[in-house]
Amino acid sequence: VFLLAGCQTTGDGGDDSLGNAGVAVVETMNAGGYTYVKLGSRDGPAWYAVPECEVAIGDRVQVADGAMTMRNFESRALSRTFPVIYFASGLEKVQ
Repeated sequence: VFLLAGCQTTGDGGDDSLGNAGVAVVETMNAGGYTYVKLGSRDGPAWYAVPECEVAIGDRVQVADGAMTMRNFESRALSRTFPVIYFASGLEKVQ
């Protein structure tokens, strides 16, 4: 089983167990031990939560496969409710 703990960096596009290859970060914030990232894609933006890591707007990332979908998730740390958010084991920066 391949699990990521937070963020990693690769120059070759990463491992095949990662989905959403090369998606750009359009918004990010850390709270409650998680990094929340809004990723842009051709299907529209989507929110992901991963173990806290360093990532910046404009970074291109891949999110680990097997993310768990949560609907109407309330983050008390952010005082915000996400209509849909995906919790993943990590993400990887790609170049």
